[in-house]
Amino acid sequence: MGEKFQDNLIDEMLIIKAQQGDQDAMAKLINRWHKQLLQYAIKVTRNEHLAHDIVQETWITVINKLTKLQEINRFRPWVLRILNNKCRDHWRKEETHQKHLIQQHESCESSLKDQDSDKQSFDEMMQQLDGQSRAILLMKYVHEMSIIEIAQSLDIPTGTAKSRLYYARNKFKQKFERNRHAGI
Repeated sequence: MGEKFQDNLIDEMLIIKAQQGDQDAMAKLINRWHKQLLQYAIKVTRNEHLAHDIVQETWITVINKLTKLQEINRFRPWVLRILNNKCRDHWRKEETHQKHLIQQHESCESSLKDQDSDKQSFDEMMQQLDGQSRAILLMKYVHEMSIIEIAQSLDIPTGTAKSRLYYARNKFKQKFERNRHAGI
């Protein structure tokens, strides 16, 4: 708790300075967040080159719009919303993502937690999911974001975030069950 609190204070200080035009503060803020955003983008896009491009586009938007960020303590969901929007923009342009099929099944929250011991299998199953499902599961279980933070990051209502998380869990559960029955 103490380290995270300290990191948040450092980020807030850097944001205030960057909003006032301090380029060194902006560079430090980028340095603090770039790796995390890149890792997230790689997992969502499944393409390292594309992820680099999207993160660069994200930083351009952050630099241009940082002065409009009023709640500096909401930087994390704000920057992730920008990154998700950039991913979505790419998917729309490329039209590579098929329509998301929605099927209702039991929640697989416990299945996700059980996968921590088998990271490779987890990563393989995550790669089989569509980008939207991967993104919301990563936000919830890897970045430990609350439903409210996820909703803010995706710029959607809280109820929609809950629904998307529910369907993403079900998709993951289907992959998990198929892999378990196949002996993988």
